[in-house]
Amino acid sequence: MKKEKELLKIKREFAPKYILTEKLLEVYLFFVLFIVLCFSAKRFLYGIVAILILILVVFIKLVLEKRKANQTVMKFYEDRIEFKGKMFLFKTEERTLRYNEIKDITVTQGASFIEKRFQKAFGLGNLYVYPKNGTYITKGMQIELVANINEKVEQIKEIIGDKIGNG
Repeated sequence: MKKEKELLKIKREFAPKYILTEKLLEVYLFFVLFIVLCFSAKRFLYGIVAILILILVVFIKLVLEKRKANQTVMKFYEDRIEFKGKMFLFKTEERTLRYNEIKDITVTQGASFIEKRFQKAFGLGNLYVYPKNGTYITKGMQIELVANINEKVEQIKEIIGDKIGNG
């Protein structure tokens, strides 16, 4: 049996600077407000505990994001896309879509205004593959935080060309 050549491999990027800025912005705001309130009320022990919890939350978030990045990959072959990704904490999804089963492939840079600005600043983007049958969630593929997203899109266009939706 002949081994098929992998044409393109796209991995989820582990981007600690992005995670520490955009992804944890709300967490920082909550903890900073709580810490300020604790120290202003002379509850120093609560403030110190809040600082330690914040450090723990940041550490756990980075560990989980690194694990997710290491286990999420999309591979393009001559006739199909194979996806393997960490979806939830302990759940890994593996999916394969032939090009003629794909409805659309789209690229975004964040869903919200802030996320869009941060992803653009860090040169990241999200890649979504929508199937003809089923929904994006049940049969589609998603890979977030792709580095050099514009370059990857051009490579995908070269590989796929007009194969989407054709038999």
